Amino acid sequence: MRGTARLRISVRITEVEQETSAVKCFQLDLCGHSFNFLPGQWLDCYLDKDESRGVAGYTITSPPPAKGLIELAVKLSEDNPVTKFLHQEAEIGDVLFIDGPHGSFYYKREMGDQVVLIARDIGITPMMSILRYIDGRYSEVKATLLYSAENPGQLIYKEELMEIGNKNPNIRCLFTVTGSSPEDWPVHIGEIDEEFIQRAGIDLNSIFLLCGPPPHIPKTVTTLRKLGVKESGIKYEEWW
Repeated sequence: MRGTARLRISVRITEVEQETSAVKCFQLDLCGHSFNFLPGQWLDCYLDKDESRGVAGYTITSPPPAKGLIELAVKLSEDNPVTKFLHQEAEIGDVLFIDGPHGSFYYKREMGDQVVLIARDIGITPMMSILRYIDGRYSEVKATLLYSAENPGQLIYKEELMEIGNKNPNIRCLFTVTGSSPEDWPVHIGEIDEEFIQRAGIDLNSIFLLCGPPPHIPKTVTTLRKLGVKESGIKYEEWW
C-alpha cells in the first residue's frame, strides 16, 4: 500500500543528467522540507498534489542525511505518465510532489560490517544510496558490489562506482554484462551466477542485499542458498 497518508511535500528540480540512454538522474531541492530516509528506501512522486496525473515510485540514490537535496535515477517508461513526463518534458525549475520514505529494503550499520550488494539493471539505485552511505560514513565496513546489465552502456553510475572502488580499499565494484559487448570489454561476461560469486571471493557470512527485475533476483537467491548463505543473511527487492 502506498503512503498516501503521509505528508506530501513540494520539491524543485535543480539538475537533470542523462546517465545512460534509458536513465536520467534528477537532483531535487527539498525547498526547506525535512525528509528522513534510510539508504535503500524509495519515495512516491507526483506531478500534482492531488495526484490527478498519476504516481510513480523511485528509489533514492543519494545517501542520508538529505541536507536539503535528494537524487533519483529514473528509467524511461512509456507506461507511466510521471516517468514519461520526467524523461520527455521535465526541466530545471519544475515543481514535483513527493511522499515517503517507503520500503523495508535498506542498510543500517548494525546489520553487519560485511555487505554484498547484488544489482541487475535499474536495481542499482538502492545500492548507490547504500554504497555512498558506507563510503562516506563507515570506513570499517567492507562492501562488495556485483552489478550486471545487458551491455556496458547500460551500467548506470559505472564511472562513479569505479572511482569509489579505486579510492576506498574496503569497497569493491565488480561488473558483468549478459548480452553484447565490445571486443575490448575487459570485464566478465555472463550472469551473476555461482561461478561469478565464487570467483569474486565473497565471504558467505556477509549480509546480502539484492535488487533487480524478475526473474534474475529469485534465481540469484536460489544460488546463494545453494552456496550456503543463511536465509537471515539475504534481503531482496524486485524492481523493474
